[in-house]
Amino acid sequence: MLDSIRQQFVFFHLKTQPFDWRHFDDLRGMTLGGGLEYSYGPAFDAFLAKEKVRIERVSSDRQNFEKLLKERVVLYPQELNVGYAALRNEFSREDAERITHHPKPLLINLSYLMLPKRLAQSETLRERFDARLQQFRQDGRYQQYFDALQAGHYQPVPE
Repeated sequence: MLDSIRQQFVFFHLKTQPFDWRHFDDLRGMTLGGGLEYSYGPAFDAFLAKEKVRIERVSSDRQNFEKLLKERVVLYPQELNVGYAALRNEFSREDAERITHHPKPLLINLSYLMLPKRLAQSETLRERFDARLQQFRQDGRYQQYFDALQAGHYQPVPE
């Protein structure tokens, strides 16, 4: 059994611009930020192709959040942990605290450990990984790590 890790993509927005949505059509007429040539899943990509919303794509989280702070875009879809890490690492506390996210996920991605079939140890490594991941989930460490990540406890080391 190959286990997975869930990534949750959400819409980030300014706290001063309350936002709610249930269906993609609720976004009609809005301007969104986005990553260059990035897919937010087949369903959302199909919705974007209908051009009911405008998406301004740039190359970095920093640029997208700057556009959000300057009210040049209304929403920025991004993975929850990635988005908050970018806010913590790239912006002042005051600016980061101006931004929140909608709790309804835009997309849930499952990430998997991939190992080459031709590597003799791949099956053993996969089994060890799956066993340890299952152990971490059962004893609560898995959730503790993600809670700590969301609280900002893991920061990049300056070069």
